[in-house]
Amino acid sequence: MSDELRGSGKPVPEAGPPIKRLTTGNRELDDILEGGIPENSLNIIMGEPGSGKTTLAEEFVFANADEERRPILYLTTISEPLDKVIKYLQQFRFFDAEKMGATVLYEGLGDELSEGRRRPACQAQRRDQDVVAEDHRDRLLQGDPRPGEVDQRDAADAA
Repeated sequence: MSDELRGSGKPVPEAGPPIKRLTTGNRELDDILEGGIPENSLNIIMGEPGSGKTTLAEEFVFANADEERRPILYLTTISEPLDKVIKYLQQFRFFDAEKMGATVLYEGLGDELSEGRRRPACQAQRRDQDVVAEDHRDRLLQGDPRPGEVDQRDAADAA
């Protein structure tokens, strides 16, 4: 292998310390990802409906939530009551009822989104988490319009 970066003439930098990784909760996936998801990274899980995106995200949350770390916050656009979410989760081996409300926190954004609020007012924004998992099933939050554009919701409110 060459001591230069491909065609740049610059030397290949020495390897730094290994990147810390967070387990996905799935041993096979962790093997593929060389130990899990890189810590302090933004990851998007995409797939067809029913492909397991939500289950994978919830497995990740439960695998990484413990009392030695900060709680993990799971933001969801599903307007399901928490007891229904828990009933669904209980079918999985990774579910741990003792973590619910202690180290695994769920915050629903469905009502805010259905009411058209641009910035949901949720209690979770005031908490201090290392990990936040989001599940956008209905629609993504829309940010501020580009300079010079008019947000159609604001225009409708002004009319």
